[in-house]
Amino acid sequence: METVHRFPLPIVRSPQLKIWRYLTPSKFLGLLDDRSLFFPNTELFEDPFEGAYPDANRALQDHIFANYPVTEDQQKAARDFYKWNKHLTFVSCWHLSEHESDALWKIYGKTEKAVLIQSTYLRLKSCLPNYVHIHPVTYIDYKVDRIPNGHSMYPFFFKRREFKYENELRAATGDLPISDHVRRVRISDNGWSFPINVNKLIESVYVAPECPEETYICIKNASLQRGLVAPVLPSSLDAQPRF
Repeated sequence: METVHRFPLPIVRSPQLKIWRYLTPSKFLGLLDDRSLFFPNTELFEDPFEGAYPDANRALQDHIFANYPVTEDQQKAARDFYKWNKHLTFVSCWHLSEHESDALWKIYGKTEKAVLIQSTYLRLKSCLPNYVHIHPVTYIDYKVDRIPNGHSMYPFFFKRREFKYENELRAATGDLPISDHVRRVRISDNGWSFPINVNKLIESVYVAPECPEETYICIKNASLQRGLVAPVLPSSLDAQPRF
């Protein structure tokens, strides 16, 4: 029997739950310089299933097309909607956990100079407008499960179960690809940038495990020069055992 995940989407029960984002040093310093959080266009994401509907949703759509008076143009528009939706959706991805992840350091921190920023759900939410949707990702079997219809954001809060190790929290939004002065975001082909208070967003900063001392000092000094209040710390994975 298929599993149907219905609205509302899962929510974070603890506002102080820690969230993490792995960045290159240049992107980290860019965040501090620009005082903005970048939401990439989901067309840039590597997963080909990004924004796609599972087989069960497509089967339901085929059933409707076969049994109700839907024109060929309407059918084509419905099938093409996912492509347009993907083009017009922008997402910031975070990792939900109470601690660092060795596995994610190895995946996303491909350089020993990688930087990890730690925030909380409440901090992130307080930095963003209320039209940004923030939910944990639900991991499903795309050959069996069905996700809810009715809102363009739904598909972006579901991923294949093979990605469950990511334990991801997403902030997502979408709109027409035009400059929006009311929302005060900078829009480009690659994504949106939301103005933020970096000292409200960032609680702590960590440098990659086994990072050279000079690199750690450089990142720490660069953060201080840019007015970051949060501490810059070595990775907890650098701790040594006591014998």
